[in-house]
Amino acid sequence: MFASRLAGVLVLTLIQAFAALALAGEADKLTFTGQVLLADGSPVAHAVVERQGTNQHETFPTQADGEGRFQVSDRFENGVHLHVRSADNREQIVYQMPAPSVRVQSRTPHHIKLSPASLHKVSVLVAGQPVADAEVALTGTGFTATAKTDSAGQAEVAIPQGASLRGVAALHSSRGVGGQFFREGSVPQESYVIELQPTAPHEIRVVDDDDQPVAGLEFGVHAATGNFEFILLSPLSNTRVRTNESGIAKAAWIPRDKLRVVNPQIRSDDWKEDALDYKRMADGITVQKLRRKHPLSGRLNVPAGVDPTGILIGGMGFGSGSRIDRVSARARADGTFKLMVVLDHSYILGVQDTEWACEPWTGDVRTEADSEQAQVELALYRATPVTVRVSRGPDHQPVANTFVQVGTERQFKYTNEKGQRGTALGSLWCWLMTDADGVGRAAVGHGEHKFNLSAGDWNEERKVNIKSNDSVEVDFHRAWVGKRKIV
Repeated sequence: MFASRLAGVLVLTLIQAFAALALAGEADKLTFTGQVLLADGSPVAHAVVERQGTNQHETFPTQADGEGRFQVSDRFENGVHLHVRSADNREQIVYQMPAPSVRVQSRTPHHIKLSPASLHKVSVLVAGQPVADAEVALTGTGFTATAKTDSAGQAEVAIPQGASLRGVAALHSSRGVGGQFFREGSVPQESYVIELQPTAPHEIRVVDDDDQPVAGLEFGVHAATGNFEFILLSPLSNTRVRTNESGIAKAAWIPRDKLRVVNPQIRSDDWKEDALDYKRMADGITVQKLRRKHPLSGRLNVPAGVDPTGILIGGMGFGSGSRIDRVSARARADGTFKLMVVLDHSYILGVQDTEWACEPWTGDVRTEADSEQAQVELALYRATPVTVRVSRGPDHQPVANTFVQVGTERQFKYTNEKGQRGTALGSLWCWLMTDADGVGRAAVGHGEHKFNLSAGDWNEERKVNIKSNDSVEVDFHRAWVGKRKIV
């Protein structure tokens, strides 16, 4: 009896130990759980829950169980973007949540109700003749949908109802590639025609700070032709490439004619995309220079009794190259966090949360300090709740599903690759989306903040100076519906 009890204790101890190790490995992540339902509340067995990667260059699918229950783990630094659909793709939805809300709202499971998907036909042609077995990708806000053309060169693609479309693209392994790109997003049309154009192999050479090859790096690629008409194919698995021991990745599907740019989509905590050299693009070669990132330790100074686990720290860095370095991390239970940064860059860092805020930190990253020593400290205080209302027309009709960007800016010094000191304008931003009542909610710290509304042809900015913890309301209203003609 004692032996069996001892064995049980040992098993329980091992389980707890493994759980502790798993939690330590996932200390920078949150777990989002939910259940997928139909409109009538019945569960959707084995629904597909697809998490969208940064800029949708990659997707990460999870299958729900027989009762539609699922869980996904991620840092969610850009918020929750889930493309949820039934196994037959007939019911779909894009489920989104702003990054500052995820920590608190992930504590309880979420019910996600699907709606009937909309169907769109894509015809793929070469010289006016249909192309069978071409891969088709429709990319929009929060989703990517794929299909293959039939013998008539047509594919029927199901996407979430009311979605905004960014790109339609098609690829055939031997016949060519083509696509359409919508810079501001587009209301999906009933059908599209894609004319394939010939391709040519293209080398992407990836090098580090010392011009040494970076091997074993996998990534997607975007390409643009003509007037920077991007072909968005990086979510397709067979368009992804990997560098060999010489740091060279070969993309076979790049358009041959009128090529303007080949843009690797490298998203990694270990590397920053520093500069893109396309001087030899006509020779079929693009060079992507990366800067290696290193750990930077920090700490949140929290009021007594506050659990900071999962609070999001984010920001951006300036230094060498033409790209900004975006960083993020979530705090541990003791308030510590670790960011991956470029050592000679300067950063603006802050907190994005619905309960807590801090004064943004700006400065140079010190390279001589112990990596375990906290180099950044952020003092938390209660955030100010903000309610955003968006309406149109004389009756103030609410405008739903509208994005509003919320940000604060600071000026600070940085050093460029030539060793010259300059001034950067860095910003900390997040987004919110209005609900059916045209209302969105956020929380911010003290100081001036910008609220930028983007709804089709309606773009407007409000500046609000927060001086206390009293709740604030920001109203966006247009007295007319649709477009107004000015004579």
